[in-house]
Amino acid sequence: MKLIIDGYNLIKKVAESKHISTKMRNQYLKQLGIYAKNKGLQIMVVFDGGEASFNYHEKIYGLEVIYAGFLESADDVIMRLIGNHQYQEELMVVTSDREIIDFAKQYTLDIIKSEEFYGLLQAGQILKNEKNVNLSNHANKTSDSNNPDLDSLMESASYQVSPKKEPLERNRFPDTQKLSKQEKQIARKLKKL
Repeated sequence: MKLIIDGYNLIKKVAESKHISTKMRNQYLKQLGIYAKNKGLQIMVVFDGGEASFNYHEKIYGLEVIYAGFLESADDVIMRLIGNHQYQEELMVVTSDREIIDFAKQYTLDIIKSEEFYGLLQAGQILKNEKNVNLSNHANKTSDSNNPDLDSLMESASYQVSPKKEPLERNRFPDTQKLSKQEKQIARKLKKL
């Protein structure tokens, strides 16, 4: 499956800052790259602006990143990519932009809002991290200081505290009997994400 992501739309919907720095953008790209690799997805992320007048592409973290340039908007580039894509059933668009959503609906594409996709991204990261967490009942020393009394105290306290397991939303669509045919199809695609 191939995802086209409206880059700044996604970041601005989930970031607490209205100004997106290069560092912040790269952190999100890195997270998306890890997600794409783990899920076996092809992801294209489109951003407004860039260093040139015309759009240009680069590979970052295994993602195809497109900068629209000064003469076009990211919305224009995304709509052109949607219109030129040969296999529409393999394509999903991630945006909360009304104009792009309306355009994608003309091609009967599946759309996931930026906030919902970010929730999936975070859930995928949590599930991945949950598998790697050591839940043994002994204290893990996190400092270089050598204080036997403190180490002993921390060790004994760790036996009294049980690790908290956060409830994870395992199934986004618990009752698929009540969904329309199109919603069931989207649910199947989302499970792949």
